[in-house]
Amino acid sequence: EGMTSIGQYCFQGCTALEHVDLPSTLVEMKGYCFSGSGLTEIVIPDSCNEVWRYSFKDCASLVSVDYPANITYIGIGCFQGCTSLETFVFGGSETEIRDNAFNGCTSLSDCWLPESLVTIGNNGFKNCQSLPDATFYENVTSIGSYAFQNCYAMEEATFGSSVSTVGTGAFQGCSQLATVYDASSLGLTAGASDHGYAARYASEVIPVEPYTASYTASDGLYAVQTVYASGEDVSFRIRPADAERDGYAFDGWTDGTGLYEHYGTVTLPVDDLNLEATWASLVILVEADDQETVDGSPVSYEFEITGEGRMQASIESVTGGEATLDGNTVSFVPSDTDTTVLAEIIITVTNGHASADL
Repeated sequence: EGMTSIGQYCFQGCTALEHVDLPSTLVEMKGYCFSGSGLTEIVIPDSCNEVWRYSFKDCASLVSVDYPANITYIGIGCFQGCTSLETFVFGGSETEIRDNAFNGCTSLSDCWLPESLVTIGNNGFKNCQSLPDATFYENVTSIGSYAFQNCYAMEEATFGSSVSTVGTGAFQGCSQLATVYDASSLGLTAGASDHGYAARYASEVIPVEPYTASYTASDGLYAVQTVYASGEDVSFRIRPADAERDGYAFDGWTDGTGLYEHYGTVTLPVDDLNLEATWASLVILVEADDQETVDGSPVSYEFEITGEGRMQASIESVTGGEATLDGNTVSFVPSDTDTTVLAEIIITVTNGHASADL
């Protein structure tokens, strides 16, 4: 902690460097600072507001990246040639993806473009051969030349209403791009080679309109998401991350009929795009037909709470005995020595899903 800058070429070519914990005080990462290193994952703290060009170029073992919320761009060639990169999580403030930012990221398959995005530079995602789809939301105005050239796995693309420029060969070689959803004024036509081959390989171009899906949590509006529909219903993937509420476990998003998790798919009428967070407590039921005793005292039971996320557990209420919590282990002592034990322990869990095992 305390370090604010990582210098240019600082760890370039350090192939044995697989992991690094960046300090919360970090402000800038200069050019080529980790290029050609052996990093397998990187989480850039939100304190960072500058990541220079080619910072992670040719990090062939890099699999996942969490980008900070305060940076408005992805620098020139920043992740170029990261052939193992599968998942890239945008910070949500990016307006610009610069030239060659992800060029040659052949394994990139999970890369949900942010709604803040305005421009994509030349060769931005060129040769990203595992990218399955792309949505250019309402702020996108320009897609650079060869930006998605040779993205062989791309099957769908959605063009928002503000897209006005698609550069030369932007989608050339995207031979699986069979379905194009179009809210723009480009006038895309299936089979045509104009507008950077955007619809050259398409069997259909489907006109769509943008709508807003709203997510409500315990303290009000939690997030909004732009979705595109061509009819009375719209299917979309849940974009917001899990909500948080002290004393409860997030159980999913609901439209009143189903329960959906992050990245899950929901279908709703376009005039009612509202989902609410649901919450749950963990209930442990203790039942025994033959209660054991030692020297006349009841024997205690132990339960291990397991779960996902930054799980924090606490005991809310107990019936039929006394319970204590040590870390994630619950110890329960029945209140008497009856041969039959019926008891209930309610555990509240913050920031995670949980279950209990005897």
